[in-house]
Amino acid sequence: VWAKVEGYPWWPSRICNAKDKEIDQQLRVVQRKLISFVGMEDISCVDAEDEIKPYCGETSPVEEDMTAYPEKTVEELKRCLTMTRRILKGRGVIQATPMKQKKRSRMEYLEQEKKLELS
Repeated sequence: VWAKVEGYPWWPSRICNAKDKEIDQQLRVVQRKLISFVGMEDISCVDAEDEIKPYCGETSPVEEDMTAYPEKTVEELKRCLTMTRRILKGRGVIQATPMKQKKRSRMEYLEQEKKLELS
């Protein structure tokens, strides 16, 4: 999921379940969820409706002005998005992106054309 806490951009996260049944029940009553941020050691309690969005790709669920955040935060977010991508690929949730074809030089292109003409 994507999660939002004050002072930070939307961040890739995962929902955590409280092991204590009483705490879990209290969180449900106040419609809050425990989340852990990908790549971070922090856990937060966020509003289940307004501060959590489904993770449907690397684009933030809400358009944000990233210049409003410190450069260090933006770099950390990029690192965590890379980590999220690796986790999801490893679990088979998303497909690995195919490697881009190497651009051929003009000489390579002409040699390939010549080979095709000779066959």
